[in-house]
Amino acid sequence: MAMFAFISQTWAMYLATFLVGLGSITLMTVNPTFIVAAGYSDEQQALRLTRMNQSIFVGAVVMGAVLALSEALCSHGAFVVVGISALLALLVTRIDS
Repeated sequence: MAMFAFISQTWAMYLATFLVGLGSITLMTVNPTFIVAAGYSDEQQALRLTRMNQSIFVGAVVMGAVLALSEALCSHGAFVVVGISALLALLVTRIDS
């Protein structure tokens, strides 16, 4: 993502959007497999699947708001905002595990 911050062409924005969407769909498809295969008790499994599903929608709303607010920024600034948001998401997932 960081490399897209320094490219000002519109095609780069479309490519970055495609890559983020592809990554999101992959995570939404694969993550439940890891939770189910981890061998948690039924109660823990249900709790973790519920948290995952809720976080997907909360994340979509938050990122939608962040992207809408970053629209006023230049393309470099918008990519920096998205990159920082991705780092924050990594921190949140580390805290929960």
